[in-house]
Amino acid sequence: MSVVKSELLVTKTRVPQSPLDWVERSRLSAKLREALRHKLALLSAPAGYGKTTLVIEALRDLKQPAGWVSLDATDNVLSNFLAYLIVALQDVVPATCQPILNALQSPQPPPTEWVLTAIINSTSSHKDDFVLVLDDYHVIESRAVHEALGFMVEHLPAQAHLVIASRSDPPLPLARLRVRGDLAEIRANELGFTTDEAAAFLKQAIGIGLSEQDLATLEGRTEGWIAGLKMAALSLRDKRDVSGFINDFSGSNRYIMDYLAEEVLSQQPANVKQFLLETSILERLCGPLCDAVTECTNSQAMLAQLGEANLFISPLDDQRG
Repeated sequence: MSVVKSELLVTKTRVPQSPLDWVERSRLSAKLREALRHKLALLSAPAGYGKTTLVIEALRDLKQPAGWVSLDATDNVLSNFLAYLIVALQDVVPATCQPILNALQSPQPPPTEWVLTAIINSTSSHKDDFVLVLDDYHVIESRAVHEALGFMVEHLPAQAHLVIASRSDPPLPLARLRVRGDLAEIRANELGFTTDEAAAFLKQAIGIGLSEQDLATLEGRTEGWIAGLKMAALSLRDKRDVSGFINDFSGSNRYIMDYLAEEVLSQQPANVKQFLLETSILERLCGPLCDAVTECTNSQAMLAQLGEANLFISPLDDQRG
């Protein structure tokens, strides 16, 4: 395990501010508060579904001690990940965190299992319930970090509640946690705006109420995708023919294209981009059909990979076909 040399960025362990265009979502806040009775609450959905904002608002309502880490690619270094984890827990168990961090950053750091055990033992001393949030966990690709987190999840004390917000499911033993009743999940089908939420958001964003027909059309085009509705609101601000714009609104809108290119497509490896491009002509996908279109033989595995990564495909059956 390499030693953390650079100074830690304090803003990564502070709960972010809610966005200015935040809309009250009491149904989801209540669901997340219920989810926090479990050992692990997983929010897994594509980019732009309001995962981070939902957690921020739930923490505000809970009024419990909470640690927060906004993860980025540098946290694939195990010592970085553990250091930020320890700093995030300082508000919960301040007396014991600093000695663990000092040991981690020493010239001869202790073994990873010692650090993890020390973190778990220190949090066990906290009598009341508390929350630890790992935001943007999808940036983590390190097997060592996944294994360290798996160890922590397995041994967390009863009063600790972990929240993971991610664009893809983390490689943790989710099936086992699900069977044990230790896992609560909130996914894209629940995170999307309802009709009432979309109406409230657009009223706030553009200052006018839409007709029921325009609202239904726009919600149908975006399927409740919050980022899509935000892009529509940006475009609607200078449009006189609101209904005409909504009828023509699609994924080719420049704001949506820029968002998807920057937040989603640019982060995919070349083989995934090629597969997405070649299969984009299909409305419904299956392994054999994609094999025929791409002239490959691994399309079913690729579809499974895209599904696990929440890359804007929806299964139409329970067999992931």
